[in-house]
Amino acid sequence: MRDFLGVGGLRVSDLPTWTTPWLRWIAVPIYIGCALAFVADISHDITVSFGLFYIPLVCTAVLHRNRDAAWWLAGVAILLTVIGFFFPIVNANLVNTLINRSMSILVIGITAVLVRHMRAIQDELSEQREHIAEIERTKSEVFTNLGQELRMPLHSIVGISELMMLGCREDQRQSLALVKNGGRRLLTTIENLIDLTHLDEQTIRAERLDLTQTLAQILTVAAQAAEEQHIELKVDTTSVEGLFVLADSWATRRILGNILDNAIRFSKPGGTVTIVGNATGDHVTITIEDRGVGMPPSILRRLGQPFMRADSDTGTGAGTGIALSRRLAHAIGAELSFASQPGMGTTVTLSLRQADQASR
Repeated sequence: MRDFLGVGGLRVSDLPTWTTPWLRWIAVPIYIGCALAFVADISHDITVSFGLFYIPLVCTAVLHRNRDAAWWLAGVAILLTVIGFFFPIVNANLVNTLINRSMSILVIGITAVLVRHMRAIQDELSEQREHIAEIERTKSEVFTNLGQELRMPLHSIVGISELMMLGCREDQRQSLALVKNGGRRLLTTIENLIDLTHLDEQTIRAERLDLTQTLAQILTVAAQAAEEQHIELKVDTTSVEGLFVLADSWATRRILGNILDNAIRFSKPGGTVTIVGNATGDHVTITIEDRGVGMPPSILRRLGQPFMRADSDTGTGAGTGIALSRRLAHAIGAELSFASQPGMGTTVTLSLRQADQASR
């Protein structure tokens, strides 16, 4: 039989790509059943019309690339019904036979109309999906190109600001620090936005990861930003030293880095950010707590939206960093939870699976 399925020259290679393998091959038993029904119809003098058995034949039009396949298959089904009326002989009960055959042809026609309409809707949805995919690709390219164009001047601004701060007057230092910190934050936002748009292209897998080494890398980067903003970092990760977790190295660094960056950013000068690690059962939790401005319930409910606007009263907003962190946490099978109150600070907890416990 190879790829030939039967009526109308329908081939597996002609079927739409959206059909699943089992659905594409379901036409084979349908065509065989219709052939057997036709043989029985022309071999026996029966009043009941076999036309109803040809309705599944018309329904297989949804599997064909040609939108008008429903009309062709309906025509074949009607032809088989009419042939069955004359063979082997015209039934003696002519009225009942004509009524049954006419009703069968009517049902076949209605089925063809419905199937044709459904296929038109499917084609329209397919075109819309392709259009949306094209828009997503364009958006991704725009963000990537824009990010590349902005990175170079922003790196220059940050670098020049740092050089100017080395020999500036004391009354200029605060203004230069604002320029440098603003440039860094904008760079971070751009990087998060690019990572969000290309997240589906990233290869993220849960592997055995040295948590101590990962935390050391993150704290090294965060220490400079904390010092510049006069924020004290209190670290207590002795209970998780030497432990391994099931996580992706890049994803874990991005999650903790974004959370720690937000904690430092929204803390007041002279404040404290606490990083605590705990091992409980088969999980390891990393808790980052600050005593900054905090977030109201309206912000907490919308955490994870990439373009969430900042709160006008508190000046807070999670934006792309938390959106990216939440998606990455989901990708590696981790849990990311938030607790916050306005004026009381924010506590973020990342729960990871222990590699040694999970492997037992």
